[in-house]
Amino acid sequence: MRTFAIVNMKGGVAKTTTACNMAYLLSKHGKRVLLIDNDIQGNASAFYEQRKMAGTATVADVFRGASIRDAIRPTRYKNLSVVMGDMDLATVNMELMARRDPRAATILQEAMEDIQEDYDFVIIDCAPNMTPNVINAFLAATDIIVPLEIDGFSIDGLREVESRVLEARAAGHDVRLTGVLVTKFNSRTKMDREGLQFLRTKTNFPVFHNVIHMSIKVKESVFQHRPVVEYARKCRPAQDYRAFVEELVPDLGTEQEGALA
Repeated sequence: MRTFAIVNMKGGVAKTTTACNMAYLLSKHGKRVLLIDNDIQGNASAFYEQRKMAGTATVADVFRGASIRDAIRPTRYKNLSVVMGDMDLATVNMELMARRDPRAATILQEAMEDIQEDYDFVIIDCAPNMTPNVINAFLAATDIIVPLEIDGFSIDGLREVESRVLEARAAGHDVRLTGVLVTKFNSRTKMDREGLQFLRTKTNFPVFHNVIHMSIKVKESVFQHRPVVEYARKCRPAQDYRAFVEELVPDLGTEQEGALA
């Protein structure tokens, strides 16, 4: 089971959009996919129209010791399930910090051991911070993907992520910084073109060949609660996300029809 944590210390860089479209595309290729919403805002849960009801377990309950199986919920798409995130993560983070126990950093990793044979891919959508729940994602992941919008503060956030990955590896966790995914890219602006060139030639960070271009279709798809790769299949970002996923996971084969559950 390969586990992708979608991470950036900066908000508004299309982390959730990337996580949701990745999950959909992998499921469309017949892979069993679990999307874990590890963000207090719960946007990935809302995107896939998950609503908390009485008795519904969330990722916060998993951090408190509940079985992750009890928190897994189906979506309208075949092969794609979700573990909800919500505001209760704020309380959980305070509880985990108060424990002062190193084992609190591996709760999610240990919980996921129970589903190793059930899924081909797990995608963890993370909040833009380094709270205990996000640290858990780093230690549970095999791959860290950093969506990044070109701006003057991009590199600082990347260095923080790289530092955390190195710490995790030093502690014996098999995780790597798989790549930086440039999002909201506007090839017509000199800043974006030069920023991308700088990332690729003047830093040591791995940068994916494919970038995600800016388009109003992405915002429209979010309002429709549909992946852009389904909502507007021929638009530039949809093509970009397909190419990115194929770059990330080669030899996926062709997409399957009839993806609704």
